Amino acid sequence: MAELTTLARPYAKAVFALALETDQVSEWSDQLTVLGNVLSSTMVQDYLDRPEHTAEQRATWIQELVGDQLGDGAKNLVRLLSKNDRLDILPALAERYDQLRADAENSLEVELASSQPVSDDFANKLTSILKSRFGKDIRLNRVINPELKGGAVITAGDTVIDGSVHGRLQRLAQELTH
Repeated sequence: MAELTTLARPYAKAVFALALETDQVSEWSDQLTVLGNVLSSTMVQDYLDRPEHTAEQRATWIQELVGDQLGDGAKNLVRLLSKNDRLDILPALAERYDQLRADAENSLEVELASSQPVSDDFANKLTSILKSRFGKDIRLNRVINPELKGGAVITAGDTVIDGSVHGRLQRLAQELTH
């Protein structure tokens, strides 16, 4: 994955520069998210890995999969990546693009995973605390994960705060075995 991220970085920078220049930052984000999601599929990867398909066939197939969700620039990007045999970097490219966007907007994407839905009041308080801690506007994404058993896991960039029952049990088991 680190290699894909490294390969995706210059493409993400170029796309972000173009998006800023054309005032289409949000549109590009949406299109890259769609492409990243499509390319994350094992069915799609299986098709793309077949040597009998040409670069043009791969690009056309992906464009047909996503329908009218791509603008001309994104279609050109798909053709370029297909020609360079780099379609596999699209999920990493989308992720890096979103990081560049968040940095430019001085915002931070935070995931709050909990075993049960959290109240809006709790989410607002957490957002306020995280904004103070990181000094950035917080975009909070709530995710329900029943495996956590209770509590929550907060992921903000490289920072992970694991306050889940599942995490506590794992740490306790680790301490008992060492």
